[in-house]
Amino acid sequence: LIAETSQSDMKWEREHEEEVVKSWMDKLSVAQKNLVGISCAVVAGICYGVMFCPVQAMMNDHSNNSEYSQDMIDYVFIVYNGIFFSALFYFIIYTIYMRNKPQINHRAVFPSIFGGVIWAIAMDSYFVALDKNNLGVETTFPIVSAGPQIVSSLWGVLYYKEIKGKRNILFLTGAILCSLLSVGLVSLSKFDL
Repeated sequence: LIAETSQSDMKWEREHEEEVVKSWMDKLSVAQKNLVGISCAVVAGICYGVMFCPVQAMMNDHSNNSEYSQDMIDYVFIVYNGIFFSALFYFIIYTIYMRNKPQINHRAVFPSIFGGVIWAIAMDSYFVALDKNNLGVETTFPIVSAGPQIVSSLWGVLYYKEIKGKRNILFLTGAILCSLLSVGLVSLSKFDL
């Protein structure tokens, strides 16, 4: 399936070669590309780290005020609107920069929408878990941090065959077991046994 996709991608690129505009990233050296990539990762991490701060601060500051909901799920719409309008803003800037000829891979539209729906379901679950009546912040963050790493590691081993060798598999197995144990202990600490 991957080989077929890459062959069809190469065929599409050959057929539309004159339409493909080179990216500004293509002009950068490897060191500059690394710097841009690391910078983007840091900015994304900061944004992710402070994503819940306004909602949590408002809930904490107005815990005695009935005008403000104390349920995290009530603030999902605000977060989604922020994400949607930010993406729309950046797309408009991109469209202006490209002189109203943006490059859009038409084959990626539906998978992108489907991925967004899956992400939205996960974010709804995240908001429910963050609620202090459920797991709370101190329990949810370790789970949300470890879970995707474990899943992506398993994809890397089982599907993409990125990690090979008995020693590497044993190290990864140990890391996954430690992560599961720590998440389990953090989760159990929430409950009185």
